[in-house]
Amino acid sequence: MANWWKVSHSPWFEGRRLFTDKELKFFREAQLIVVAGTPVSTMAKMQRGDYFFLIHGNKGGYGIQLIGQITDEENSLRDELPKKGWCQRSYKLIKEPIVLTGEVPLGKGTAGGQNTIARVYDVEKFSEDILRPFFHMKIDPTTHEPIDLDATSNPLASEPKKFFPRNQILFGPPGTGKTFLTAAYAVAICDNQRLSATPDKKRYDQLRDNGRIKFVTFHQSYGYEDFIEGIKPTVTNEIFSTKSRRASSKSFATRLAGARKILFL
Repeated sequence: MANWWKVSHSPWFEGRRLFTDKELKFFREAQLIVVAGTPVSTMAKMQRGDYFFLIHGNKGGYGIQLIGQITDEENSLRDELPKKGWCQRSYKLIKEPIVLTGEVPLGKGTAGGQNTIARVYDVEKFSEDILRPFFHMKIDPTTHEPIDLDATSNPLASEPKKFFPRNQILFGPPGTGKTFLTAAYAVAICDNQRLSATPDKKRYDQLRDNGRIKFVTFHQSYGYEDFIEGIKPTVTNEIFSTKSRRASSKSFATRLAGARKILFL
């Protein structure tokens, strides 16, 4: 049975830069996790075939990076690393996140706290808090192997089976439940599930908090600046000025730009 771990390549530590962006890029391209000091002994406990999720710190716009699987037998020390004297482990990439975030929910089940490396013990909670919303995956309760929810016949296939088109228009007279049903459609589309007649409010709130759902009310009096971008006047110390203000639609699209295989509503 595979074990699961949290690994952090935090760019900052106690107010000083720990890794440069160039070093983080090197580790990613070489498929290495790298630590020094006390975490070395914890990393030595990772077995070949174990899984981990990699973060670049909990805040600052770095966030969750990937799911990987350890491919070597033990720690190794190599001088060609950008950080000499640090230990490394090799891995293969399993999946990158479908949602990019700079805020990582690190509770008890998600190998919590600010530890560089920590074992995930509550895999059910970890699967619900991290794998499902950020990777559209879950953990097999028997083998602890990852299951890609986008898969068809191949458990790690990348092309999702679509139950219905993602572009949906609900129409009908007022008071017939169109707005109510948007929550059910949003959850079904984001999780690639069949439509439920009753919205899963808990799951809807989780997807919204994770940045995958944005609810916008249209009104005939709204203009371009209310949805895309406009100029907002301000007065500071009796000095009049204007500044550009992104509205909800552009802010949402800009934040998600570059996300891979993103499913959002």
